[in-house]
Amino acid sequence: MLRKPLLSKLSGWFRPITAKKKKWLLCQRQVTLAQSASDLVPVFERSLRMKPLRLSTLLITVVVLASGLVFYTLGHAGKVPAQDPDKSLDIERYANEPLEMVEVTVREKSLKRDIKLKLRDNNSKWGLDTVKFKEKEGWFKHLKVRLRNISGRPIYGLRAGLDFKPNDERILFRLPLVWSKDLGKEPLQPGEEIDLEVADYSAKRTADRMIPYGASADTSSVSLSIDDAYFSDDLMWSRGVLLRRDPGNHRKWDPVDKPQTAT
Repeated sequence: MLRKPLLSKLSGWFRPITAKKKKWLLCQRQVTLAQSASDLVPVFERSLRMKPLRLSTLLITVVVLASGLVFYTLGHAGKVPAQDPDKSLDIERYANEPLEMVEVTVREKSLKRDIKLKLRDNNSKWGLDTVKFKEKEGWFKHLKVRLRNISGRPIYGLRAGLDFKPNDERILFRLPLVWSKDLGKEPLQPGEEIDLEVADYSAKRTADRMIPYGASADTSSVSLSIDDAYFSDDLMWSRGVLLRRDPGNHRKWDPVDKPQTAT
């Protein structure tokens, strides 16, 4: 008995839609779609307005980056790569030199053709030549000097070196040059050549001696000097003067050609 009211109630929920009702629902749907479309129009318009703005921002960004690249390129194109500062080497010259300077090199680079006269004393014949070149610090460690014996006598010994004079200092620091040949056993014969160079241990020793004075070899003026050439146990050339050992004093050397004094 309870089923009939229930069925009647359910049948009320699922009543068929009349033509009038269907037409009303269709109108409501069209209104809803029209409102949705009207809502989309402002959004679309805003997107159209934003696109030119974004495009302008992009163009400005590209222009800025391009300008920066141009200025960077021009700035670096105008710059010259840093070069090594000028170095100079003075060469002391003396009268009656028994050894001819055939070649001077630094790291296998020849300096011979660039050597120029700096000064000369017409009386003593002492003077200075000089050469300027571009090199890195420590260049003197790679210096090599080739000498030829033009004395007409065998040479049994040499003394040569680099003298460093720091700025505002009166003291000189000597860096002796070395050679591989034992001249005591194999003297340098006339016409023969010999290479002089810097030993690493000697360069370090000289640099260490300069430290207490606050000096540096790289900032000092440098001169090369061929000081002595020994022809025998009692005859030598020393800085332009031919000397002979005093028979009565083994440590004393006297000029061979002594100037005569007025009586």
